[in-house]
Amino acid sequence: MKYIIQIIFLLLVTCQFAKAELDPKTVKQLEKAKTLTAKNKFEPAEKIYRSIIDKHPYYATAWNEYATFGITRYNYHQNNDRFFNISVKGGSDSLTKVLAELLAGIKPSVVYYDKFINICREATLKNEYAYYPSIFLRNYLFDKKIDKNIKDTAKYHYRIAEKHFGNGNYTVAATQYQIAINLDTNFYQAKLYLGDSYYMLKEYVTAAKYFRNAIITQPTLVEPRKFLVDALSNMDAYDEAIEECIQSLLIYPDVAMFIKLNELTSNKGNKFNRKWIFREIFPTTNNKQPLPNAKGSWQHYLDAKTSFDTSYYNLKTGLIKDNPTTKHKYIEVYCWEQMLKNAPENEFKYAREMQAKGYLDCYVLFSLFHNDCLAQYTELSKTDRSRLRTYIDLLSL
Repeated sequence: MKYIIQIIFLLLVTCQFAKAELDPKTVKQLEKAKTLTAKNKFEPAEKIYRSIIDKHPYYATAWNEYATFGITRYNYHQNNDRFFNISVKGGSDSLTKVLAELLAGIKPSVVYYDKFINICREATLKNEYAYYPSIFLRNYLFDKKIDKNIKDTAKYHYRIAEKHFGNGNYTVAATQYQIAINLDTNFYQAKLYLGDSYYMLKEYVTAAKYFRNAIITQPTLVEPRKFLVDALSNMDAYDEAIEECIQSLLIYPDVAMFIKLNELTSNKGNKFNRKWIFREIFPTTNNKQPLPNAKGSWQHYLDAKTSFDTSYYNLKTGLIKDNPTTKHKYIEVYCWEQMLKNAPENEFKYAREMQAKGYLDCYVLFSLFHNDCLAQYTELSKTDRSRLRTYIDLLSL
């Protein structure tokens, strides 16, 4: 939770600069929505946010602040869960259990958690630079729980380190983080923030060393790789930083890492362009949300989804089994293939170019990554990483 709080703080700071992209009237509306949110007046605040993003879906600032509203509302209701008690009496045990589960589903924190996640999902669907919604999705839906069985003595020194870090006493914090690690060598967060302490002291070589230690402890997490990229960038070690960026993206295509890779390749005289496009509808694996009325060629995409025999693919992951219809392994790629087959030739030019080169799956699952397709992307990265890596290199030419 410490990291989520840091994200919100950074958002409040950075949005002051990002608002330059917005017109004065919209900026004023955002300020009003934030004021209402601070007063826990969530319904009128949401109406303002919804109005803004419907009119200005290309404004990353609006999406970032809307997502922050979503997590604020969710946290408020989560903190008030103690006032929402469920009691079901009578009937059979099985019926009682079913009714209790149904009622639990309408608990405010559950309802507003889903609303928060859906704000972030929509943001990353409609905006290439939805920085904070992307981070929230990764934190809540991808990052695993860590440091479950850490020794109490190590936790004690970690808490001391946190207080010193928060007060800007980074040298003392580093000492306490190191003591925590010495007491429990599996303490991932202590390793990460030990590196962060040296980063704040501008000792980037030492910081990089400890970030690498954190990566060894938790190789599937994106956060230590992001920290390492920052340290390497400050050392002007651009080649190493680019490589770490790519390794991170091969695990999870976070918007922040796309932005970092763009900056790093620019420093090398190239420019990374993932060829992202705006989408009107969600990817095919989200079955909680009804399919919308598709516009134009996207109807072919939806037709492919609805006509495909569901017994041949996993509705949760989107991974296709052996079937008589297609050789594709991913329902998202199959739907794109059908859309390209039926759409006018002047549409989706880059997708067609990648299809001709044999990279359609890389394009739709990497360049157009959405959390709904995470299982398909993970399978692609795991089973065909060399080809995916070649595709990523093409985007920097």
